[in-house]
Amino acid sequence: MATATVMKSDLQARIEKINKIVEGFKQQHGTGLFVPISARELEVSLTTQLLTILWQGGPGAPLPEGSSFTYTIGLHNPGLATVGYVFAHTWAGFGHPDPNIGTFLLNVDRRFPTLTEPQTVQGLTLAPNETKALNFMVKPPTGVESTLYTLNTCVMRAHWTGVGDFIARAAFPFMVA
Repeated sequence: MATATVMKSDLQARIEKINKIVEGFKQQHGTGLFVPISARELEVSLTTQLLTILWQGGPGAPLPEGSSFTYTIGLHNPGLATVGYVFAHTWAGFGHPDPNIGTFLLNVDRRFPTLTEPQTVQGLTLAPNETKALNFMVKPPTGVESTLYTLNTCVMRAHWTGVGDFIARAAFPFMVA
């Protein structure tokens, strides 16, 4: 019983610390659309996932043709061990509601660029309880319809001599004017 109480209080302290980090990023982000993880999703992910996507940020207004924007995700390592060789891959498409990872990854609008960060073979490394942001410069192609599009993001850990790990996924809306 005492162990569960300590674990719950530790979890609560971690949630409070993460909420401060997320709030700090939100203030830096400015006027665009900012989508933080919900309190319930955060609590579940801190106890069950290898890494957690804490937030996504991007434009909050329709983009004029020919413009670009920065899309940002915040990753957090809730575990006790360092996690390395982490990459995030993002693309436009409407695969987000697809529960099948294979077809989710194939649902790509080929008119848009596909982007991977960080751009090093070592990937991103996150120490225990560490949070880092990855930024993608997204440039919608000229001539696309004025409508709402969806960026999909897949976070994965590479194992260069075997099958990698699918860690998390997210979707973020943006409009082209």
